[in-house]
Amino acid sequence: MNHYHLRNAEIIDGSDYAPFRGDFLVASDTIKAVLPPLSPVGKGYTVIDCTSKVLCPGFIDMHGHSDLEVLRNPPIRSKIGQGMNCGIGVFPSVPGSAFLNELCGDVLGAYPQAGWRFYVSYKQHWESGTNMAFLQAHSTLRRAGMTGNVNRPATDDEISRMCSLLGESL
Repeated sequence: MNHYHLRNAEIIDGSDYAPFRGDFLVASDTIKAVLPPLSPVGKGYTVIDCTSKVLCPGFIDMHGHSDLEVLRNPPIRSKIGQGMNCGIGVFPSVPGSAFLNELCGDVLGAYPQAGWRFYVSYKQHWESGTNMAFLQAHSTLRRAGMTGNVNRPATDDEISRMCSLLGESL
């Protein structure tokens, strides 16, 4: 098991409190303790100087466009270094249709098996240890619920279909 003592980091914990200096003790992938800055180093810990670093434990990335990258690259280490999913996503879509790559290939990249009716069918391809949660992308929902040109006001029937698809997705 890997043990780390992250020393003297600026910590932003997501609370309403201002950032503060402190140390973290980490064992494997679990934060074991948050300590005052420059606390004594425990035996068996690898020390990492974080004086010029910011730590945001438990940071939730709500906008990442990693829907397909997590399938291509399960460890998804790049996730830690990327920005914040908006209207682009991978479900609902029709398996085998080209629209997903047409709609968002420039952002998400290509994925040969792209096309999942629901999140559950997408999740069956998941092999990553990275925890991710998803919002329902409005562009795929709109495309799946409307016919023809989606760059127009939706009809009442199309809105009803989109609401039904959204209900299934959620």
